[in-house]
Amino acid sequence: MPKVRQAQTSFRHGELSPLMAARFDKSFTTDGAEALTNFVPLSQGGVRTRPGSVYLNTLGSTYGVGIPYVFSPTQKYIFHARTGAIDIYSTTGSLLNTLTIASLTSGMVTDDKLTWAHDADTMVLCHEDLNPIKITRTGTTTFASTNVTYENQSTGTAAGYPVWQPFYKYVASSVTVNVNATVIGTSATLTASDSAFSTQQVGDIVRVGGKQILLTAVASATSASGTIKETLTSTNTTSDWDEQAFSTYRGWPICPTFFPDRLVLFGAKSRASGIWLSKIGAYFNFNLGTALDDEAIWEGVAGARARYVEKGRYLTLFGDRSFYYVPTSATSPLTPGNFSVVEQQPYGSAQVRPKLFDEAFLFVHHANSVVREAMWEDALQAYSARPVSLLSNHLISGGSTYSAPLGLASQTGRQGYPEQYAFLLTSSGQISCFMSVRDEKLAAWTPWLTSGTIKRITEVDTEIFTFVERALSTGTVLTLEKFSDTGEALDCQIFLTTASTSGVVQFSGATQYASKAVEIVHQGNYLGTATCSSSGAVTLPDADLTTTGIVVGLKFPQAITPMPINFDLQDGPSKGKVAGLVRAHLILDRSAGVTVSGQDVYLDFAGDAFSSAAPVKTGVVTARFKGYDQDAQFTANISNPAKVTCLGLVREVQVND
Repeated sequence: MPKVRQAQTSFRHGELSPLMAARFDKSFTTDGAEALTNFVPLSQGGVRTRPGSVYLNTLGSTYGVGIPYVFSPTQKYIFHARTGAIDIYSTTGSLLNTLTIASLTSGMVTDDKLTWAHDADTMVLCHEDLNPIKITRTGTTTFASTNVTYENQSTGTAAGYPVWQPFYKYVASSVTVNVNATVIGTSATLTASDSAFSTQQVGDIVRVGGKQILLTAVASATSASGTIKETLTSTNTTSDWDEQAFSTYRGWPICPTFFPDRLVLFGAKSRASGIWLSKIGAYFNFNLGTALDDEAIWEGVAGARARYVEKGRYLTLFGDRSFYYVPTSATSPLTPGNFSVVEQQPYGSAQVRPKLFDEAFLFVHHANSVVREAMWEDALQAYSARPVSLLSNHLISGGSTYSAPLGLASQTGRQGYPEQYAFLLTSSGQISCFMSVRDEKLAAWTPWLTSGTIKRITEVDTEIFTFVERALSTGTVLTLEKFSDTGEALDCQIFLTTASTSGVVQFSGATQYASKAVEIVHQGNYLGTATCSSSGAVTLPDADLTTTGIVVGLKFPQAITPMPINFDLQDGPSKGKVAGLVRAHLILDRSAGVTVSGQDVYLDFAGDAFSSAAPVKTGVVTARFKGYDQDAQFTANISNPAKVTCLGLVREVQVND
């Protein structure tokens, strides 16, 4: 019976789909895992315990959308867009401001169609059913909101006109209109050759021969009245007329961005393939003028139905069945004369906003089944759209834990850690973490599970925030939490500093956990489970603790299970042979103890000095086994809330011929 040692020196393929079990012809079995629950990949190839989350505030039971707002490195905010309002929080969780927005309905914050763009102190919020909202930062902790208004001619006989907003002819090009007057300020009747008007258009603007008329009444689908705001050239019947592109009747813009110094609006509810760009430096002026280089731009995008518009190397448009880009260069900046939209790959975007990540746009395919990256290829002078989730597609959609993708966030680096990560939130309320280092051919997905249900995820600069549904003392509520590299291995954790002097070691302040059980940790030392009092006080289990601070929170599971073992024997692969796992050696770095297939693997004995940091292990720990199976697998669990970094492992296997 030969004895074989097989080493696994990295987890660079992350947690692999169960459908990969037969791919022992590749390096997947030695560079991936069957389970990496609640671990995060490292750029060197290992994995470490994912960050725990810090409780910041309770948002109540009203669900909404998380929106990042970064004004400067020291002034950053999280918006909670909910029915009828936007709550503005600091990154420490303090509620700073609430903006009442009556037009923001519950449907708009639950259908994943709310979009936004932010530049300096201005944000534009869009939804196809929402008159766009402009949010302006007016001070360190103050904001103001108003409906978007467009620039206009502020002087002249009809001051305030023309209004320089986008226009479009929605009815057939053959439909004509006749106006029975031409003089500015005159009330006139507009007669159309076919159905063209609705009572919902009262207060809207139409243009005839490029001149604006404010509609004041609609008598029928072919007859309307209005006030002439610009002198018309004649009363002749003409097909040269249009209406404002965005309105209550026609719907509103789908998605905004700023590029390079223009406000870009991609798609409208009734013209989903349109794209409008403002004048340079004038975000709310869409006057096409005479097509000078700095004037506004309008274009139809053949075949597109707008989902998102993103800025990167190029202006990139994501539709529901394809994506596109707008060519520009340093020597050929964007102008009305050279504006064009070029279709790239026939992969549309799901209702999940793409993210610029690792030199490419990460996006969810419109079928919700795979994550792709839109990456510019210099050799092809075009974008590719390679899938990046095929090896771990069980973490993207399907299965009992994961379902359709819901949101994307990215973290391109933070102090002390070089890795960059993307986070895919699924509608099941859990996260799939993706680490990519293109030059090193590292691409790994791992699952992040929590006892609550994550409803939203967003990044604010280098920090990741979540809105989580949790059962706390006041019932099921939505909490604002932040992942913390420096916190303990707990979720929804709170640091308590106030100790009593009544003869027992007691801390107060965990009011959200009143009458709830919590896990207790101090400097990596697990101090057990306790039930908070009705006032949120925590009495520690028996322990000699000389400290003024503890951390309480909720435990999350951690597990590492390598892929089934495989190696070459004289008569072929070992697959199907009866194998006995003799020993497993885990290579750890500054790690807590682990439990391997039910065996506790202890570190050096530390006594009861819980006032000091918990002991950690750097090097090899070994577990021994008995028995035989075909896969020689084991599971390393971290049963207590503690942090582990596993760099690799070695399995010693005895094969029974």
